[in-house]
Amino acid sequence: MKMNAGVLLGASLFLSHPAEACNTGCKAPELIIEPGRRAGPITKDTSEAQLKASLRPGEVVRLMVHIEEDVYQCGSAIFPGSLEMAFITWGSMDKVYRGMTQEDVKECLGMPNPTGPQNVIIQRDFRKEPNQPTAWRSTKGIRLGMDLKGLEAAAGKPFEFSVCPCDAAGFVFGMPRQDIFKGLDLWLDIPDSLEHVEKNIKAVEDYALSSSNVPPDLARKIRLRKIVVHLND
Repeated sequence: MKMNAGVLLGASLFLSHPAEACNTGCKAPELIIEPGRRAGPITKDTSEAQLKASLRPGEVVRLMVHIEEDVYQCGSAIFPGSLEMAFITWGSMDKVYRGMTQEDVKECLGMPNPTGPQNVIIQRDFRKEPNQPTAWRSTKGIRLGMDLKGLEAAAGKPFEFSVCPCDAAGFVFGMPRQDIFKGLDLWLDIPDSLEHVEKNIKAVEDYALSSSNVPPDLARKIRLRKIVVHLND
């Protein structure tokens, strides 16, 4: 299921950062992604209460997560308001909301400590923040902001992604079409118009385009904007 940006509700943002204490010239600690095991401080067995105990005050908040269109789910965020902000959906809070009302928000905020993290969603708008590095990376070197050829190198072979003129544009296909990025859902940002891509590059069935067929000048502009890490689903 496609997941879009989260919506923070019921809590003021504490502008925190996992590397906030780092002075100029020192390196931010990395937030490691291992699908099925962990994403930064979140393991497959972590609860929201454990996150609040291990992180600083304000670095974990309850929220409603925008899944797609008018679909929302109650979840959490770590490092809210920072460049490393990530959203968490939980197995014990799997109710789906159609639209979002004040009553829905109240219900979400009043739910007991959630457990069983399902997905961790990490995303960045690199058009607004083109030169900001990210501390999130997978054990195979996958990072937000890497370009198409960098992602291809991390995969070890070409892969297909969607150039559909729809909400699925930029989605890197998973099973059953290909099994390359196990435990991860990836979305690419394509700055050139889809009309330009469709006109100049031949896509195969279902608007699937192979990374190997993208010219180098365009490949440098296509960047990884979103990672969904599967932990327990």
